Amino acid sequence: MNKNVWLLFASNAFAFSVAPVTVFLSGIIGNSISPIKSLSTLPMSLSIVGTAIFIIAASKIMSITGRKKGFILSSITTSLFALLAAYSVYRQNFILYSFSCFCLGFGMAFAHQYRFAAAESVDKELAPKAISLLLFAGILSALLGLTFFLMSKISKIFSNSFDKISSKFKEKLQEVLQNHYRAAGEFFFEPYEEIKKILRISHDGQVAKMKESKKHVMNAVENAKKILAKP
Repeated sequence: MNKNVWLLFASNAFAFSVAPVTVFLSGIIGNSISPIKSLSTLPMSLSIVGTAIFIIAASKIMSITGRKKGFILSSITTSLFALLAAYSVYRQNFILYSFSCFCLGFGMAFAHQYRFAAAESVDKELAPKAISLLLFAGILSALLGLTFFLMSKISKIFSNSFDKISSKFKEKLQEVLQNHYRAAGEFFFEPYEEIKKILRISHDGQVAKMKESKKHVMNAVENAKKILAKP
């Protein structure tokens, strides 16, 4: 592999690190700054939508300006929108953060073009290996993204937020499951409860009759003793 492929490999690893960081953090950040909790995952959804929308624009831009200028443009814009996202988190502005995540999809759309650039940088027989190497860079980017996040000072803040969210989710899930299985159990055992009530009533009736019969027998025995005791 030539030097250009290895440069593309490193660039792709850093460019794709946007995706795992966005997926991992956007929901937590959204839950922290969103005025409506049901919209917490909106930024992540917008980043995916932005990637889908800008993927055609990325191909058109590169066909006009070339790979090099296209990648330089995407690197600059991604860096600017990443700073805008950081600023929006600092200002607790959910709308601005959602817009930033949508615009980060622009850089992700260009990042998908790295493997094609790698294939064009080598001979045809080496193109599959070059593409495989770039795909491996995508796996490496997931590790890089999370590593950069864990090395930052804000990781503790978001880990605490994640613990709170997960504990609330666990409590809610446990409550739902308990209600579900309780309702299912009551539905399943409801006929048996009716039979149990009928048997209990029948048993109580039989016990009452036995007590009544025992009482009559004891009275008869007492009467017989009295008759036999007379001279």
